[in-house]
Amino acid sequence: MGILIDVKITSAHVPDTYTVAWGAGGGFGLDFLGNGWGVFLQLLYESHAPLLPVYVTYRSILPLDAITAGSLEFKGYIAGGFCLRLAPIARLLLVADVYEGSMSLGLGLEVGS
Repeated sequence: MGILIDVKITSAHVPDTYTVAWGAGGGFGLDFLGNGWGVFLQLLYESHAPLLPVYVTYRSILPLDAITAGSLEFKGYIAGGFCLRLAPIARLLLVADVYEGSMSLGLGLEVGS
């Protein structure tokens, strides 16, 4: 649960096959525990298969309450799910992830150009 905003930059795109992208963002969510605020870097692989449009992402997160004078502690996890196209610029994302031993399910709306 929460709200995250990110920007992705495509590093490889093969039409109707797959996309690989890098991203960065931040927001408020259960991913960040503590006070709930944090930032992240991510690597995304997305399949453009017509019958099974799936994606997998590795996200390295930095909870903002974990920043201390002498250390930065990044934590990472893998998430994946399905991309369901709603309109030419909007998709519904169904997500499953495992973070620190707990599995969670999520729902997202992606709007882009």
